[in-house]
Amino acid sequence: MEGTTKKAEMVKLISAEGFEFVIDKQAAMVSQTIRNMLTSPGGFSETQQGQVTFPEISTHILEKICQYFYWSLQFASGKETEFHIEPEITLDLMMAANYLHLGRAQSIAQDYKLRAREQCGFFGKASK
Repeated sequence: MEGTTKKAEMVKLISAEGFEFVIDKQAAMVSQTIRNMLTSPGGFSETQQGQVTFPEISTHILEKICQYFYWSLQFASGKETEFHIEPEITLDLMMAANYLHLGRAQSIAQDYKLRAREQCGFFGKASK
C-alpha cells in the first residue's frame, strides 16, 4: 500500500536572470495570474511543465513575491504578522504585484511607500 500522505505539488517560478524558485503550488496560486497560467486549458507550456518564466521580474523581487505567497497563506489562516518590505524595492514590488494580481501586496507596498515619504518629509511642507 502506498503512503497515505499526499506529496505537495510544486511549481517553478523563473526570474528575469534565470534564477529558479521551486515553491508549493498552493502558495503560487495566491496570484490570480499564476493560477490562470497553471490551470488554463489548451496545453500551454506553463500548465504542462508546472513552471512560469517572468522575463520582467528580477530575482530579488521574485524572491520577495515568493515570501509574500507564504505569508499570505499564513495570514489567511489567521496568523497576523507584518510583512516587511525594504523601501528601496517598493516601486518594483508594486509593479510586480499589479501584474500578478496581488491586491494585498500592492496595498502593503503602497503603505510602505507613503511611510517612507512621510519620514523623508515629502508631506506637510508648504512651498513659498
